[in-house]
Amino acid sequence: MKQHFLITSLASSVYQVEKVFEGLSEDQINIKITDQAMSALEHAEHLCEVYHAFMVEADGGKYEWGQAYSSGCNTLSEKLELILSSHGKAVDLTESNPDGVGATVCDYIISHNSYHVGQMCLLRMKLDSTWNPYCIYNH
Repeated sequence: MKQHFLITSLASSVYQVEKVFEGLSEDQINIKITDQAMSALEHAEHLCEVYHAFMVEADGGKYEWGQAYSSGCNTLSEKLELILSSHGKAVDLTESNPDGVGATVCDYIISHNSYHVGQMCLLRMKLDSTWNPYCIYNH
């Protein structure tokens, strides 16, 4: 039951990540709602870091937040590809060891994705009043 819940939640959260970034133009990826907010490109880079942190923690390490991090990706599409490949690894780890990584996958992946999807929905609605925020749901 726990494994099924985690895998289902992972699938839902990555679907939302994909949908919220879908269709952004190059001239939109650096726009921020406020000076304190992240741009779409910064959200994507941060999610790359979150997945990296998950892998460090799942491997028994301790990730040090606040250190300089770079995904090495230059474009939004490269960052999204890294997120998706990292997501696949997170799913594999969760399927093979749900009790060992369950809490970490909830904190680092599922909850974190949801938070940033919400931020991105607000950005998308500001950029395009016709963008449908309900498109992130797969039902």
